[in-house]
Amino acid sequence: MPNLIELVVTPPAGAGARALDALPAIRRAFARRPVPLVSAAACEYWFRRFGVQRQHDWPAAVFRTAGPHPTFQLCADPVHLAINGDAVTLDATASADLTQEDAQSLIAHLNAHFAADDMRLSLVGGGEWLLETPRPIAATTTALFQVHGRSIETHLPQGREARLLKRIGNEAQMMLHEAAVNLARQARGQLPINGLWLWGGGESCAVAASNPAMALFSNATHVRGMAMAAGAQVQHLPQDAAALRLDADVAIRTIDLDAHSIDPHIFPTWLEQTWLRPLEAIAARDALDCQLTLVLPQVTSTARLFERDLLRALRRGGLVASLKRAGHAMLEE
Repeated sequence: MPNLIELVVTPPAGAGARALDALPAIRRAFARRPVPLVSAAACEYWFRRFGVQRQHDWPAAVFRTAGPHPTFQLCADPVHLAINGDAVTLDATASADLTQEDAQSLIAHLNAHFAADDMRLSLVGGGEWLLETPRPIAATTTALFQVHGRSIETHLPQGREARLLKRIGNEAQMMLHEAAVNLARQARGQLPINGLWLWGGGESCAVAASNPAMALFSNATHVRGMAMAAGAQVQHLPQDAAALRLDADVAIRTIDLDAHSIDPHIFPTWLEQTWLRPLEAIAARDALDCQLTLVLPQVTSTARLFERDLLRALRRGGLVASLKRAGHAMLEE
C-alpha cells in the first residue's frame, strides 16, 4: 500500500491562486507536469470524495451525529451578523468563545419559540448546532465556510422552499436580539450571537467504503462523520504538521486543512511555515510521498509535493499558469 500524506487545502476567501503560487513548494508542484483540474464547487469536495449523493442540498447535517436520523436536519450554526454599509456580513468565528452553558441557554430560548412549528435545535459542540424539522425542506444553501467574512446577500437559500429557511433565519435573529446571553456578551465586549446560518440540510444517506488504512485529520464534524461511516480512522486536526501522529499501520494520512478562519493576508505564510515546510522535513525523514489537493471556489486540483525538477518548473509556470491554460483565469487573484 502507498505511504502517503495528502494535504487537502481550502483557502480562506481572499487568498487566491496568485498568493498560493508565490509559495515555492506549490509553484514547483504545479509547474512540474500538467495536472488535472476538476470543475466543482468547493462545498462538494468531501461529499464526492466519500460517495455521498446530493439531495436537495449536500447533506452535511446528517453526518454531525452518528447513527440513522429519522428526521430532516439542518446545520444551524451560531454566527454574528454585522451591517457594513449596504451589506450584512457574517462572522463564523464569533461563537469560538461561547461557553456550553451559554450555548444551551440560547438554544433553549430559540426552542421555546420554534416548538410551535415542531422544530428543535440541539448542540453538537462548539459552534455547531443542528435544527430538526418535521419534514424535508426543498432548498439549496451555502456552506458556512464559504460565507465567513462575506456579504450574505448572494449566499441566501435558493429553491422552491427557500422562503421557509429565510423565515426561520429572520425569526431566529429577532429572538436572539434581546437574549440575556447576548446582552451579557455585549457588556463584556464580546460579539453577540445574533444569527443562525442554516445550511447542509438532508436525511440519512449512505457513504462509499473507504480504505481502512486511511487516517483522516479534520476539525469539520460532518467530514469526520463521513469518514467514520466509510470505515476510515479519524482524528482531530493538530495545530501543525509537527504534531501529526504517523501510526505505522496507516498507509494514507489525509489532512483536511479548511482555513476559512485564517486571515487571507497571512494565510500563505501560515500555510508554508505551519504545514508545508514541516511536511517536507517529515517526508524526507520517513521516505513518504506527499501530495497537495487545492479546493478552490470552482475548481479542485491535485499535484505531487516536494519533488525536485527545477528546469521543468521554470518552463511550465505554476498554479496560475495551469488555471489560465484550463480557462480559469478568474481564479488568478
